[in-house]
Amino acid sequence: MLLSALKPYTIFMSLLVFLSACSPADKSIFIEQNTSQITITGEITGYDHQPMAQAIIEVTPLVSGSDKNFQQINVDTSGAYSAILDKNQRYLLMVAGVGHMPMKLLLDATELSDANLDLSLDAITYLTAPETVAVKLLTADGSQASHALEVQDDGSFAATIALDAGEVKYQLRGISKAKMSIENPRASSFEYDNGGNFYSVIEHKGGNLVIRYNPAIDAINAESLLAGQQISSSFAAKQNKDLTLMAQYNRLLIEQRLYLSDIQRPPFVYPEGLETIKAWQADPQYAEQAQLLLAMSTAIHGQPYSLFQQTLAEIASESWLWSLPEVSFATSLRLAGMTSDELEYHQGIINQADTLDQKVQHFLSDNPNDDAKAELLMILAYSYRRGEMYEQYDKYYQMLLADYAHVKNFERFKTILQPKSLPIGQPSPEFAIKDITDPDTSYNKASFANKVYLLDFWATWCVPCIKEMPDLHQAYSKYNDKGFEILSLSADDSIADIKKFRQGDWAMPWKHGFLDDRKHPMIKDYMVFGYPVAYLIDENGAVLASGDKVRGKRLSKTLSIYFDKKNAAKG
Repeated sequence: MLLSALKPYTIFMSLLVFLSACSPADKSIFIEQNTSQITITGEITGYDHQPMAQAIIEVTPLVSGSDKNFQQINVDTSGAYSAILDKNQRYLLMVAGVGHMPMKLLLDATELSDANLDLSLDAITYLTAPETVAVKLLTADGSQASHALEVQDDGSFAATIALDAGEVKYQLRGISKAKMSIENPRASSFEYDNGGNFYSVIEHKGGNLVIRYNPAIDAINAESLLAGQQISSSFAAKQNKDLTLMAQYNRLLIEQRLYLSDIQRPPFVYPEGLETIKAWQADPQYAEQAQLLLAMSTAIHGQPYSLFQQTLAEIASESWLWSLPEVSFATSLRLAGMTSDELEYHQGIINQADTLDQKVQHFLSDNPNDDAKAELLMILAYSYRRGEMYEQYDKYYQMLLADYAHVKNFERFKTILQPKSLPIGQPSPEFAIKDITDPDTSYNKASFANKVYLLDFWATWCVPCIKEMPDLHQAYSKYNDKGFEILSLSADDSIADIKKFRQGDWAMPWKHGFLDDRKHPMIKDYMVFGYPVAYLIDENGAVLASGDKVRGKRLSKTLSIYFDKKNAAKG
């Protein structure tokens, strides 16, 4: 239920975008004003156009790539807000409200005068009949825990948890189709979670705390979804036209997210979105927004690889169109280099990076968005490492270290490129985990005595995990009778997600465990920083291989080398 940002690979939620111009050369949209600051005021309301229980606006300078000049603006109880912005900056605005989908806006203050901008958010889609509900608790002493809520006779969900007295913050999982961790919408006090949602906050007197959620009472009517989003401003007609297009785009991204949340395997295609984008591009009223629409189209799943080649050819490296949420220069570069769906993740960017080396270098030197440049360096370094081209890997990795330590995702990028892992040849940690279908069956190291086995950390929402399914099945089919086993360890929200997935194309006919909402000690013990992660363990319980050597088609190659050596030793 977490957003893609919270689920790596999910990496990033689809939200509203406001872009003032389609080209850096277009200066006709806003009246010039020679002041160093501007003031944006207005009202933020909910899907019913009424003030929300609590709302907030995050304002981050787009080009700095850091938290410098970051503002967090509270929206008052009437929905009013006021933001003072430097005129020499472009900004990313995150607007969030209790019970609503957050939105992001890109705002070009270099082109703005003082203005009024009113926004209403779309409601979160609440499930009317959730299968499983869990609660994440944060207590006053800083501890964090997750608990499943049990179904009650009246259809509600409840958990009784023994806690010391003090403030408790909590979010619920499993109540939103968008798979977000969100507050109980009927709570009376909230606190922003710095990620686009809120915690419910209560003062606990000590003893048993009962957390209850009743879909029939607590959920906002699902029909309200997408009913609220409206924009009005004191901008000129051209500006309002751009805003209207951005509002429609935001609606499209939200609908795409909800549509794709039910898809468990590639290809992840959103056909309605593809048709909508084509209709916009064919509409004469949007002729001035041609480049903007081209950039937008890259965010809609199912586009041909040729579209990304066109985007790279037509949108300048320095354009801040590359900063639109869900629009990525690095992703466009990788997909432009794809010649077949069968190619592994890294091969597309290797294919294209040399061909467009000048474009890449111009992006790294000229684009104002440090976050986007750091993402490109990370993906280049990662892809060259996967391709065993270590000179190129080191070049881009060192550039990331030297110039981008200030960006928000720097530590995560470093971890991806230099992941900590268990040392090869050393004993793997002990573990105990229950089977997902038989709670009386548990797996531990002893369960795999005299076996070579893969500990496969994965999730149904992890696109790279799903793309490696053919390779896992092939390796299992070829080597299972030689003494190879797999234990897949799911980081999904619920066991029901795994069971649903296995009813599709990929049966995964091996052993399975559930990481209990990513709180199982195996995650820490096996240094799992993202998904997929895998370790190949030998018959003696020592780490045989990890990282790239057990990913994709290389898993079978690693197993072949191991079993060939083993057979040769016997002979």
